[in-house]
Amino acid sequence: MTAASGAAAQTVELSSRTFWLGEVPREVEDDPPFFAPQRIAWLNAIIEEDPILRETVFHVDMVPLSIPVSDTIPVSVRIADRRDDVLLSREQVPEHMYLEGFDIYGPSNGSLARLEYFPSDPSAGFRVGCTQNEDMLSVSLCVVRATYPPDDLIWLKARLYFPENPADRPDFFHRVAERMREFAYCLDVTETPSNPREDNPALTGCDWEVSS
Repeated sequence: MTAASGAAAQTVELSSRTFWLGEVPREVEDDPPFFAPQRIAWLNAIIEEDPILRETVFHVDMVPLSIPVSDTIPVSVRIADRRDDVLLSREQVPEHMYLEGFDIYGPSNGSLARLEYFPSDPSAGFRVGCTQNEDMLSVSLCVVRATYPPDDLIWLKARLYFPENPADRPDFFHRVAERMREFAYCLDVTETPSNPREDNPALTGCDWEVSS
């Protein structure tokens, strides 16, 4: 990570990408570096009004160097630590935790306190880990980790504290991953220097197009 000086001091770099934030947040000095949009006042104001992101604690992170990189394995899969997890059948997953269209893993010891969700379509590019409350009837935390297609060494992370049960909102994790990407794309000024705060104050309508 590097932070520029002078006129560019309002941007930060993670891996190969440059993001316009209006300031250089302190947390980019961490290892691995990251920035938290909610710690920047104008970005937090957008998130507080956002129907998706307002339920999250949102980070843009560098992938830890300890994670093995392979061009043939999607980031959403390779960041998973499933050494002690097994694929669960439909019958093994509690009704309130079940999601159609996901492969769901749990600890091999039979505990269902922690479940890992992987979209059956790997091109979705995200995974979710959820922890149930002690009553095993509701959720205490879900963490959505999504790829950032411009750079495989960056991932997007959203923590959801005490969210609704997954089965009650079957498309919500997809919407979180999509909105995180859109938000980050709008801040990404690597190819086109701009001031997103002035040019796109809602941070919507942004997408990533691979140049030929």
